[in-house]
Amino acid sequence: MNRSGPPGPTPLRSTGALLLEREDELRLVDEVLDAGRSGNGGLLLVRGAPGVGKTGLLQAAVQGAFEADMSVLRVRGAELEQRFAWGTVHELFATTIDARDPASGRPLLSGAAALAAPVLIDGATGDGDAPRTRSPGPPAEARFAVAHGLYWHLADLAEETPIAVVVDDAHWVDVASLHFLLHLAGRLDGLPVALVVAARTQADRERDVLLGQLAAAPDARCCSPAPLSAAGVETLLDRELGAAAARWLGAVCHRQAGGNPFLTSELINELRRSGVPASAAGAEMVAQLQPSRVTRSVSARLSVLGSEATDLARAVAVLGGPAEARLAAAVARQDLERATLQADGLARSGILSPARPLDFVHPLVETAVRDEIAAGERALLHRRAFEALVADGADPRSSASHLLHTEPDGDDETVRLLRVAAAAAVDRGDPDTAIALLDRARRESVAAGEDPELLEDLGRVQLAAGDPAGIDRLELARGTQRDPRRRAGLDLTVAVARYERGEASAAKATLARGLAEELPEDDEIRVSLQAADLTVTRSLLQAPVPDEEAAAATLARHGNGRTPVERLTLAQLAFQGLQTGELPYRTVAELARHAVPPLHGEGIDTLDRLALPLAGMSLYFSDAGEAAEVAFSAEIDRSQLQGARMAFATASFFRGVARFLRGRLIGAIDDWQVAIDAARDGWAFALPSSRALRALVALDRDELELADELLALPGGDEPWTAHPTFPYVLATRGVRATADGRPQEGLELLLRCGERQEAQGIRNPSVMHWQAEAALAAFAAGDERRARDLARELLRRTERYGAPRALGIARRTAGLVGEGDPDGLLTGSVHVLERSEGELELARSLLELGAWQRRAGQRTTSRETLRRAIDVAERCGASALSRRGSDELRVAGGRPRRLRISGSDALTSSERRVADLAAEGLTNRQIAQRLFVTLRTVETHLTHVYGKLDVDRAGLAEAMAGGAHT
Repeated sequence: MNRSGPPGPTPLRSTGALLLEREDELRLVDEVLDAGRSGNGGLLLVRGAPGVGKTGLLQAAVQGAFEADMSVLRVRGAELEQRFAWGTVHELFATTIDARDPASGRPLLSGAAALAAPVLIDGATGDGDAPRTRSPGPPAEARFAVAHGLYWHLADLAEETPIAVVVDDAHWVDVASLHFLLHLAGRLDGLPVALVVAARTQADRERDVLLGQLAAAPDARCCSPAPLSAAGVETLLDRELGAAAARWLGAVCHRQAGGNPFLTSELINELRRSGVPASAAGAEMVAQLQPSRVTRSVSARLSVLGSEATDLARAVAVLGGPAEARLAAAVARQDLERATLQADGLARSGILSPARPLDFVHPLVETAVRDEIAAGERALLHRRAFEALVADGADPRSSASHLLHTEPDGDDETVRLLRVAAAAAVDRGDPDTAIALLDRARRESVAAGEDPELLEDLGRVQLAAGDPAGIDRLELARGTQRDPRRRAGLDLTVAVARYERGEASAAKATLARGLAEELPEDDEIRVSLQAADLTVTRSLLQAPVPDEEAAAATLARHGNGRTPVERLTLAQLAFQGLQTGELPYRTVAELARHAVPPLHGEGIDTLDRLALPLAGMSLYFSDAGEAAEVAFSAEIDRSQLQGARMAFATASFFRGVARFLRGRLIGAIDDWQVAIDAARDGWAFALPSSRALRALVALDRDELELADELLALPGGDEPWTAHPTFPYVLATRGVRATADGRPQEGLELLLRCGERQEAQGIRNPSVMHWQAEAALAAFAAGDERRARDLARELLRRTERYGAPRALGIARRTAGLVGEGDPDGLLTGSVHVLERSEGELELARSLLELGAWQRRAGQRTTSRETLRRAIDVAERCGASALSRRGSDELRVAGGRPRRLRISGSDALTSSERRVADLAAEGLTNRQIAQRLFVTLRTVETHLTHVYGKLDVDRAGLAEAMAGGAHT
């Protein structure tokens, strides 16, 4: 479908009629090309009914681009290939890959562009045995990675010369390719690319939504060409048949064709062939014609040309134009010379374009030809197309797609090629196509009995695509599987799928079936089943409460954490000990350290992906935040290399929590902003807690409006109330209400938060100290008894777990609400926090101790304590805390130094992320690829950074070293 070079000759019907009365639309074409050529990027979306002239406008865009010395990448959606993910972009960029000279030593795809390799470079050769189809990752994640790679491939190409990307018939473009166009549309700013897209007004629901989003992209230009006016139709008649025809037949032709340019041209052709006179009688004859029946007109022309021409036209329709003449000849069972002559005749009759490769003059003509092919003949032609493409050395994707339209005949080679194509589809993040191909392979082979491996591959891919039917497929595969180890492995997969669907009881029963298989105790699958069974049992709240003896036994058995199963087992026990608070914090941290996956390597195992969050949370809630931060930083690096935006956002969220608990507010802000921004691409893993924690930091920085904005969840509360991290929103709203003088409202919110946490089995205040905030709210509301009860229970739980940060918070709370000696409790809070990682909490306790000392008349001592509080608060980036400390210091007779809001502290979180990477020595392009933003965004941020810090790039590292730590 991709064409390079200047456009070839085009029939009059595709230009004259289709560009008449299109001055406004052509002006938009020029504007978009100018924007692309100037480096600002431009988008034009043309939508309209079939035949209204969309293709003519795109042809004008192509011609204008060539005249402006722009490179052109163009492609047309194909009705037969719209279900195959990335097919359109594969064709769009085909010439950009073929044009690279392997001898030059320059890689085909480098940097982030390499993420597009599975789509752009055909890795499967079709030789050897059929490969097993691996289980793909989440489709949305794979789609983003490929789109990210395609964007950077296009950006690399556009460095050489401005590019016009022209996409026709986008209503037939596969969904994955449409997602890329949408991804590109949002990142055109600063890119020397003009994107021109045409689509019919009516598309299926999913594509219509995506095209609507494309129209809403920043600075998008849109147009919907109107039908020709009566005067316009008369102009065409005058041009083609003369002034008399325009005078006598203009009105009736306009009425009959509805002003549709293509149908008007077809009608004029019919008038010419039929010899309709330019008179009143001719007008009566025109009124009897049915120009909207393109099929009738095309059939009539084909019947005149003969059966060989018809066969060739049908071959092109089945192949999906543009089609190489040699392939069309093979499908039509004609030699190339004869087929070439037939193609010329079809061009003269206005059915095929005279250009090569062979293509129809209009999609309506192609549809008319295809609709005339009977079902049986169509299946036969698709089989021929498959055979011709295989003989021609085509990649399995394009050849195997034709088999989906054929009837099975039990051919082993067909099964093999379908499985090769399915494996390639999975590799490029296209599970839907893989499912269709594997299902067709199963139908091909079913005569010889069900193939367990084929059923297993199909089931696994269905599950990865979110189709619960995969469970039934895997159960069927298990029933045909004789190997007990393979049966147990299938039970593990089915159990995990059922657990993820919320069917924990069914998952447990499936695991029990797998564990009943006679496997060695140390078999990896058996150990994995045991680990999964422990996870499910704990989710059902059926697991025994962990104790130190059980923890010691687990460490003795799995303490090396050599395998993913061992690491997951350790992580699960650590996390359960954390949630319940029944294990000492040091034991939890020790278990978690052994559960952290290897920090280096390109990727981590699926079980490790489950273990990492559990281990990381167990570490940072047990005062081992630095170790957690290192682990999540390694995962961030991995996800950036893989272009895995969702994994990048998730790891950034967790690292943000680790940084927050350690008092590194600026770094936490940066990480949480990454997560919040990723919500635009569908990330929702911990969105409520990301916004709530970011709002909590905003309160610590006197950013009250920002806090309120963050606490207003997208779409309101209803979509999020059942989310496991929603309690963080309740807690932060409670803190906000109490600080705003509404303590009773704050108390109610915090108690609701506590009820949710308890229901989830989270009883350890180290995870969330809602009792501390609830006690302060109750105290502020005048309910001192309740405040002391809450503080007493908080102390009991934190002393049992023993983590210094949580213990320091509990002692501070008890001192503030009168649950014991304030001096001893506040002093004890400071002492315990001094040996913790919780610098922000240390600042709070120092501030409260200094304020109490002032009120107790210890003014000199209070001034020293308050100065320490201010220093720590400033180091953390907690400006509100620092200001309150300065106010207290003034009352105590001290002179606070002026608060500093300059240097790196003056940067926004986005500016700081970019500046930090630039200070590390990364280029603008590397920064953009690392942060999944555009070059223009990086350039804009750096311009602001240089202005705010009054430095150039050479002085950036030194300037970023100052300010609050990250």
